[in-house]
Amino acid sequence: MAADEVPVAEREVFIKSIQADAYGSLTNEPGTLGFHCMPDPKDPGRFVFLETFTDPAAFAAHKSDGPAEAFLALVAKYNVTATFVITGATLSSNGFTAPGAYSLPNQA
Repeated sequence: MAADEVPVAEREVFIKSIQADAYGSLTNEPGTLGFHCMPDPKDPGRFVFLETFTDPAAFAAHKSDGPAEAFLALVAKYNVTATFVITGATLSSNGFTAPGAYSLPNQA
């Protein structure tokens, strides 16, 4: 997961790069399980990412893919601070082995 501060004037360029990275990841990288980006509604320069890969090798392959390289170049250009948390957690270790395993109960 990463939280990024982007110059507000460059936000649209950054979003287009995120979209290309996400599309490339999900369509061309068999080791990418998920790619989510949520812009902060209160801070236009902040984004939170959740990217899921099958293993560390898939994450390494992702970083060298063309769209990801272009995105990381923007991160470097804008001097964005990013924090990566790599957990090594799996679906089975988190209890998500069956549909609804961690669903919230219906509330009246």
